[in-house]
Amino acid sequence: MCQLKRIWHSQLHGQSFYKLASLTVELCENLSHVFSSNSIDMLQSLNKIKAVGCPSLEVLFEPINLSAEKRQKPLVLPALRELTLLNLSRLRDILESDCKVTLAFPSLMEVNVRGCHSLPYLFSSAMTEILDKLAVLDVSCCNNLRGIIAMEEGKWKTSETLKFHQLSTLKLGDLENLISFCLVSCASDGLQPLFDEKVKFPNIESMEISHMNNLEKIWLDDLASNAFNKLKTLVVKYCEKLSSIFLSYTMLTRFQNLEKISVTDCGSLEVVFHVQEFNFSKARPTSTFQLRELVLMRLPKMKHVWSGHPQGGLTFGRLRCMKIVECDMLKSLFPNSVAKSMTQLEELLVWECGVQEIIVEEDRVEMNARDLFFPRLTDLKLLELPDLRSFYRNSHTSTQPLLKKLRVRHCGKMRSFSFTCEYQSCRGTSTSENQLALFSFEKVMPNLKGLTLMSGDVIMMTLQHHYVFRNPIELDLACYHDENVAFPSNFLLHGFPNLEVLSLSCSSFEEIFPEDACGHGGATFYGESTDMETPLKALKNLWRLELNKLCKLQRVWKDGSLMAEILKHIETLLVSECSSLSIVLPSPTTFQRLVGLEVEDCASLVHVGTCSAMTSLVHLIWLTLRNCDAMEDVVTDDGNGVEEISFPKLQLLTLDGLPSLESFTPTDCTFMFPSLWHIIVKQCPKMNIFCNGALSTPILHKVHLSDEDYEGRWEGDLNTTIQFLST
Repeated sequence: MCQLKRIWHSQLHGQSFYKLASLTVELCENLSHVFSSNSIDMLQSLNKIKAVGCPSLEVLFEPINLSAEKRQKPLVLPALRELTLLNLSRLRDILESDCKVTLAFPSLMEVNVRGCHSLPYLFSSAMTEILDKLAVLDVSCCNNLRGIIAMEEGKWKTSETLKFHQLSTLKLGDLENLISFCLVSCASDGLQPLFDEKVKFPNIESMEISHMNNLEKIWLDDLASNAFNKLKTLVVKYCEKLSSIFLSYTMLTRFQNLEKISVTDCGSLEVVFHVQEFNFSKARPTSTFQLRELVLMRLPKMKHVWSGHPQGGLTFGRLRCMKIVECDMLKSLFPNSVAKSMTQLEELLVWECGVQEIIVEEDRVEMNARDLFFPRLTDLKLLELPDLRSFYRNSHTSTQPLLKKLRVRHCGKMRSFSFTCEYQSCRGTSTSENQLALFSFEKVMPNLKGLTLMSGDVIMMTLQHHYVFRNPIELDLACYHDENVAFPSNFLLHGFPNLEVLSLSCSSFEEIFPEDACGHGGATFYGESTDMETPLKALKNLWRLELNKLCKLQRVWKDGSLMAEILKHIETLLVSECSSLSIVLPSPTTFQRLVGLEVEDCASLVHVGTCSAMTSLVHLIWLTLRNCDAMEDVVTDDGNGVEEISFPKLQLLTLDGLPSLESFTPTDCTFMFPSLWHIIVKQCPKMNIFCNGALSTPILHKVHLSDEDYEGRWEGDLNTTIQFLST
């Protein structure tokens, strides 16, 4: 409504809009305010306000013509529970700032504010006194916001504290000029913590802070004991100037109920738990934290997770899951006193880090080879750690009696396994005496349900007299880098009769299971031909196949091969970073069970499949295609005269990061998608039509532009919507 300048008439009847419960104002270009004061008394039932995309809107409430008597009373919306303000570029205040009237929202529970770039603060301190029921506060992308609460000078005693009694969820994101949650003056500058002594959240359970590039400090050093004592989840991401999360032991004790911490993409962060200055020699009870999950990712300057030497005063005995990814300067994970306290740790992932030791010895705290760390560990992944020398100093092999999944890859200074019968050389491959092994193969293998085997491990295993392993159901076969390396079909077919998930990664295989359907014609590691009467019985349980970083793979299968037969029983197929692959499904095969197909980061991929091949995907439920720069279309013509292709069960389709994609298909075939209800089209700049032929998508009503786009776009049909998005 481009010409609308005013919503309410000044002479409305007193009962007008008395039962109005929800009000949405959207795309009103000339509207300067939503409410005038004389409309407030009529809206006693209003429980939801939403204002979206009104570029002239400056204030939400504009009081006018109020008598001196009425000015002493607050303007009250007693039923208002939800307030949403989105993309209001000129909004500078909720209520006209020079007005002496106070607003009151005694039932307000949820506030969402995004894209209000002229707003200097959200609430005045006077308003917060009547926000007792506020439970959710989400504020993002407001470039001029300097404080959430403006502490009015002369009206606030420095000894008083703002308490948000019911606030349980707080999200602050992309607020580049935010100085502090509570701002004494909008002219304030200098280093201030985001939260200081003026605010308490006694019932907050979840907090997310993101894209705050000026934030250097989250908490005041000496927080009140109950300021955040019920906080359970803390997420911090994209805060470039933040150097630490918890600056002292005393601060840590204020967060003993935290159950999950996630810190990602903070370029200056050096330490998470800074306890170096605390004197643990003084008599003090041990503090046990409730922390169960710790995630630290893409922190290039992080040197310590725990700094200093806690030495028993600080325990993390409830921690169950820890993930550390892309932390180049991190040399070790745990001080040994912290590691000894982690008796409940079940899952540990360390990926692409500079780690040399998992556990480091502290001064005055000795370790020996008999120490048992992480007795309940069931899932261990150590991936791409070229500097890893040992699990801990003086250890030869680790002992985790409950270990079920073990993934060790590209830990160049360590071997995954030691074997009872060690060979100094095998077929020209030598094993260094100085290269320590993480585990004894004979001790851990009987319990493992999932593992990674490198080419060297397979060599040693095939030298043993018996290598049939009935427990593993997940296997990652990796690092066959030799030129013209043969695919070890025989090893897989004989050794893992109960395999359900097979991943092939970082290898030079040109073909996978190249034998014919009877198991003839292939080669083992030593060149013997495979000879199995019923090879498919050996893989009868296999339902998921992952192909990752197979640089020489030019085709997934060839007609008549054992691989073609295996694919008939696969339910999920993932293909990623196979740089020589130009098409995934070149010829018809019967996919009797395939429900999910994901292809990503395949630089040479031009098509996913031919028309003839795609007709067999009758059970496919989801299809995801990402980051394939050369992909021109999904379905290409093979000249076999296919006139109609139906995907009767396909529900989810994602096309993301495909800069050369022009359409789903250039053919004139009729395409039927009777079950398709969710489609994402993102970063496909050349796509200007979905398909040229007839197209049926009877239950599709939106095209989403990202995973976070919930509203979507729709111009009546899929082809028209794609055309509209391309303009």
